[in-house]
Amino acid sequence: GLASRVADIQLRGLDDPEAVLAGFPSAEAAERLHARIQELLSIPGAEDLTSPLRNGEGIQQEEGMTALLPRVVHITDPDHPLARSEFPFPFLAVTEASKDWGSTERMRWIGPTLALTAVTEDRVLRQSLLRDARIHRLHRPFHHGGPGRPWTVRRRHSRITTPHPRAGGLAVWLASRKQAGCG
Repeated sequence: GLASRVADIQLRGLDDPEAVLAGFPSAEAAERLHARIQELLSIPGAEDLTSPLRNGEGIQQEEGMTALLPRVVHITDPDHPLARSEFPFPFLAVTEASKDWGSTERMRWIGPTLALTAVTEDRVLRQSLLRDARIHRLHRPFHHGGPGRPWTVRRRHSRITTPHPRAGGLAVWLASRKQAGCG
């Protein structure tokens, strides 16, 4: 799954064409953030799916740089503090919305966010997500053989400004590796 694909990502030198991670400007800041995430993971309702695949490592130092490694966390408690946390590195909190929730309840639970990837076939929910100005960047990911192209919508000042024909950053890199048979 996704956790095993990102577990292989490592910090590389600045001149390495395979580099996909950015180092933190301060090793101390990276270490403090890593410690905070570890503390939050000790609260029941969240499971780190990535760190066990790389022997618990979550931080790496290379050539004077320090980076937090990509992390996928499965959230089973919608009130868990990591469910709505956003961090300055590839951190994915994966949650499932109850099918019993109405669209309004799901939107209230999602709340404001910088980036959201919606893996859903629910047309009403997708339309609600597109209209919600509290979501700064909304991604429709590559589907497993499903219809349609991936896209990203970016908002500024509560209005859509730039539709993009593809998902960005880590999602593109993962998709290209999968298409190349690397993951």
